[in-house]
Amino acid sequence: MFLPRRLFPFPVSLLIVLFGITVPKLFDATLAVPPFELYDINDYPKLELMDVALHLVYGPFAYFFIYGYARFRIRGPSTIAWIVCCSLLGVGIEWLGTLVGVYTHKNWNLLYSFFVYGCLQGLLLVFSRLWLRSWETTKKHA
Repeated sequence: MFLPRRLFPFPVSLLIVLFGITVPKLFDATLAVPPFELYDINDYPKLELMDVALHLVYGPFAYFFIYGYARFRIRGPSTIAWIVCCSLLGVGIEWLGTLVGVYTHKNWNLLYSFFVYGCLQGLLLVFSRLWLRSWETTKKHA
């Protein structure tokens, strides 16, 4: 009812969601711990249940990022605009999270987040297109 109609085969959708959950977690596991310790997630430097719940939000965000890209048939220079807009949305959500204490930035700046989001979203676009192409090729040969 509230979810968009399905545009992707289930295995590709699953890969998109897993990418959205796994890659940010890898970044956090690298940047939020010694020797870097650029930020804390939630109230405490140690992993909590709420941290896990927070990371599960990234999966649907990744799916809706790719869904919007496909649904609105974004191509060419509009792709950059789509990535910039979605990165700004991500930074806005992170900024709100900082205000309510979800994130504690130490040696981190939201501008860094903008560039990280942009790079990861570009990477997700490349991978999702490869996954879809691979799925279509596999279906033709099956």
